[in-house]
Amino acid sequence: MSRLKPLLYLLSGLLFLTLLYGLNAGKILDISQKPQKADIIVVLGGDWLGFRVKKALTVYLDGFLQKKKIVVNGCQQIFLKQKGRVYRTEASYLLAHGVPAKNIDTPNVCGNTMDEVEWIKRYMLEHKYRSLIIVTDPPHTRRVRMLTKIAGYSENGIKVIFVGADVPWWNRAKYYEDMQALRYVVFETIKIPFNYLAYAVVEKLGLRPFISRHFQGTIWWMKEKITNFLNAL
Repeated sequence: MSRLKPLLYLLSGLLFLTLLYGLNAGKILDISQKPQKADIIVVLGGDWLGFRVKKALTVYLDGFLQKKKIVVNGCQQIFLKQKGRVYRTEASYLLAHGVPAKNIDTPNVCGNTMDEVEWIKRYMLEHKYRSLIIVTDPPHTRRVRMLTKIAGYSENGIKVIFVGADVPWWNRAKYYEDMQALRYVVFETIKIPFNYLAYAVVEKLGLRPFISRHFQGTIWWMKEKITNFLNAL
């Protein structure tokens, strides 16, 4: 029995930490801020129903953008229905609501969040912008901030404000009451350590070719199984 005590203590501690995290995960993942003055605003991809671009328009109309520039992903297709009209792209929505075409950039960044983060940094440096607002879903903001740190935003003098879209399913204090929010939290909880390992460790050490050659199939298999499990909830 004495040999089992350390294991029982360990399991009890892990269970307690898991429960503590579960109760506070919404507050931990959602680090969104109120809009502040910035050069430009960038809407991250994944905005299927247009909540992010709607938030970006609000920020634009409220006068927070010093350069009057909104950047939306040209790869993004949306389904945003408003007053009997359906918008299929974020740019069309912005144009219909009074944003001049010259104030909208639509780059085609067809990749994951890190691809977007890296592209945004290059865009900022190319145009000599120093501050931006990134709009995404609230529980996505923690991981996006981590990726901007890995990408070296602060080292390049780029200030980022993370603004959460007004998605109807999100409540940071009681996220577990909504299944969509619960799935989102589980996905982000899994992605944060994996993204850190991939971009802050594997990429920095130049191990990507080795990992791709020997473990790519296993990684895709694990990702598929986790996704299927969460979608089945």
